[in-house]
Amino acid sequence: MKRLVMRCTVTAMLVACLCACDISGVKPPEPPADLPTGQVGSASDTEASDAPIPELVGTTYVLVEAQYGDGHSEVLVTEDTTPPWDLYLRCPASASAVRIVGYVFLNKSERISFYFRTEDGQVYYDGISSQSVNKQQTDGVQDVEAEYVLRYELIVPTELLNEGFNEVYLHADADGHQLDGWIVFEQLQIELYSE
Repeated sequence: MKRLVMRCTVTAMLVACLCACDISGVKPPEPPADLPTGQVGSASDTEASDAPIPELVGTTYVLVEAQYGDGHSEVLVTEDTTPPWDLYLRCPASASAVRIVGYVFLNKSERISFYFRTEDGQVYYDGISSQSVNKQQTDGVQDVEAEYVLRYELIVPTELLNEGFNEVYLHADADGHQLDGWIVFEQLQIELYSE
């Protein structure tokens, strides 16, 4: 009986408080923004879906190198030796990472988010960064007709690779849109070999 009286008293106090807030024009406190709301997704999923969808014009790279733990690096591929994204790399297993620097050319919008995926299906958002640049900053690939140019840097740690043949996939999704497929999809073939 005491519990019932206590519950009724607490309920009556809460109702009185809410009524007082309503009468005085004071809004009751909002729940914290970080509480789950039942929706799953990133912040970009909640943006206006009428934002323009980026249109891929092309991709290229300007540097592919092996990085070592002591700070030195070794160029594996330059844009003069292989057509863009026809990449078959041979990388020493003693390297700590493969670093790729390149450009993505887009029309309509530059709002994309990069990530990469390994053969086992693991997705990685760390190790890749991008920034908007103008064509004068594109290291000799200024002849591409595009509204937007993004320079990206992808670092794939060799600990994510197996000795022998590996495939790594570079992806970019359109921010604020849920599309079937990707804006950017590139495949890298990396052979890790012992010296």
